[in-house]
Amino acid sequence: MTQYLERRQQAMRSFVETCERKFGMTSQEFIQYYKELESHGTEEEYQWWVCLSFLGAR
Repeated sequence: MTQYLERRQQAMRSFVETCERKFGMTSQEFIQYYKELESHGTEEEYQWWVCLSFLGAR
């Protein structure tokens, strides 16, 4: 079970890094941007938000 959680966390970290490159902003910049949105943004933005929440980054 521990290995599974470690793999999932690594996959989330990888996704976050991909989003940072794709959108050209750090996760901290994204958090500020996302908080100002009146909707959930795109599906990818929402997934980024969820990953950051799970990883404890926000």
